[in-house]
Amino acid sequence: MLRALIIDRDMDTVEMIAATLAKHQIETVIEPLKNKAFDLMRQEDFDAIFIDPAPQSDIRPMIIGMRRGNQNYPSIILTGHT
Repeated sequence: MLRALIIDRDMDTVEMIAATLAKHQIETVIEPLKNKAFDLMRQEDFDAIFIDPAPQSDIRPMIIGMRRGNQNYPSIILTGHT
């Protein structure tokens, strides 16, 4: 089974993403705190990561930090900015 990590503090958004992924038999792990999520990425394997970068406006440092954790995940960045 595929696994996805969702990093977001907005539980309404998290529930919507998790429900959509569940329809495709994708297991989800939810972590609202970015620091704890980075720890999870070092301990567990995920096939994709959904990230809400808020309140950061520049997502690059977060992506670089993820990849330095010796994991190279496909990332889907969610933002409310248009």
